[in-house]
Amino acid sequence: MMDTTNALGRDLPAPVRAWALAKAAYETAQEHSFAEQRETVKRLTAHDPEPVEPPRSGENWKQAFHEYVEASQVWFERTKPIWDPAVQEIFAKYNIGALQKLERAAEANMVDWSEEQIKKHYGSRYAAVKGAFDAYREGRLYGDTHEKFLKICFNTPAN
Repeated sequence: MMDTTNALGRDLPAPVRAWALAKAAYETAQEHSFAEQRETVKRLTAHDPEPVEPPRSGENWKQAFHEYVEASQVWFERTKPIWDPAVQEIFAKYNIGALQKLERAAEANMVDWSEEQIKKHYGSRYAAVKGAFDAYREGRLYGDTHEKFLKICFNTPAN
């Protein structure tokens, strides 16, 4: 998220700035929502704390981890009625779904703008990158490849 927030200090074209702002708003709200949810669950289950994950080392760590997963599932089912209503209120307060839709729409707008700029300024060389734009629109870019593609779109020169 820090990269997104730091980028806002630059002189950015409108579609890029809109995406950066929407992304920063979504990520910030999500971080605050999750932190508030974690603290709420911790407070409401102080009498029955969540099992602690064992270290992933030692000769029996796999068995200890398996037992932890089972205990966590039992704890989750036992305590969910206590904390779930409060967590749902927190989730609604931050309106994460709407912010995510806004971020996705701004991202798609930035990608469209980037494609237009490349066509406009680089003409025949656009054919070399058209496949990346097609892959993006078809949902075939994942993880690091998706992030690299967005970084390229973000840094597309406006003139």
